[in-house]
Amino acid sequence: MLNNYVQLVVVLFFTTYYLQQAAAVAGVVAGLLIKPGSNVTDFAKLANWYWKSCKFSFIDNVVSWFPTNIVHSMDTANMLQIIVFCVFLGVAMLALGDRVASIAKIFD
Repeated sequence: MLNNYVQLVVVLFFTTYYLQQAAAVAGVVAGLLIKPGSNVTDFAKLANWYWKSCKFSFIDNVVSWFPTNIVHSMDTANMLQIIVFCVFLGVAMLALGDRVASIAKIFD
C-alpha cells in the first residue's frame, strides 16, 4: 500500500515539474513571437517629458518616511510611515525594558 503512495507522489511530482517547465518555455516563446511593448515609443516620450519636469529631492523623500501623525498615516494607509513608526516604537520599548512591560503584554 505504501509503495502505491510513493509511486503516486513520484508521478505527480514529475508531472507537475514537466508541466511547469513546458509553461515556462511556452511563455518565453510567446514573448519572443508577440514582442510585447515594441510599439510604445509614444509612451516612452511622454514618460521622458514627465520625468524631466519633476524635481526629486532625496532629503524630502527620506523625511516623508517619518509620520507627523500616526493616526493620519493609518487613515491614509501609508504603509511606509506605519512601518517606520512601528520600528521606532519597538526599539524604544526594547530600550525601556521593564518599565513598559505592561504595554508589551498588550502587544503580545
